Amino acid sequence: MLLAAGGAAYAGVKLAQKDADQIEEYTGVPVEELSDEDLQGAMDELGIEGMEIDEQDYAALGAEPDAAPAEAPAAETSYLEELEKLAALRDQGIISDEDFEAKKGQLLGL
Repeated sequence: MLLAAGGAAYAGVKLAQKDADQIEEYTGVPVEELSDEDLQGAMDELGIEGMEIDEQDYAALGAEPDAAPAEAPAAETSYLEELEKLAALRDQGIISDEDFEAKKGQLLGL
């Protein structure tokens, strides 16, 4: 699972789904909604280390390996474009079906 720390789109930390679940259980907050500091603090407290983001991850996210983390998508980005990006991440195994469905619900206001 490649996640956004502090809500920044598609940048930051790569975690195993079990680690993301453990952090969410510990904090009571979905990992993608945690600030950078809160996420790092929870990871430290639980002894979780993020995994190295590799070239395949960067390619899936449309970023260059040496590039700075991406900014959040502009407000003009339609929810359909966002859903297409999320579906691609799900299809590549970067996010789980549950993560996709949760974010889809948020985007569609369900």
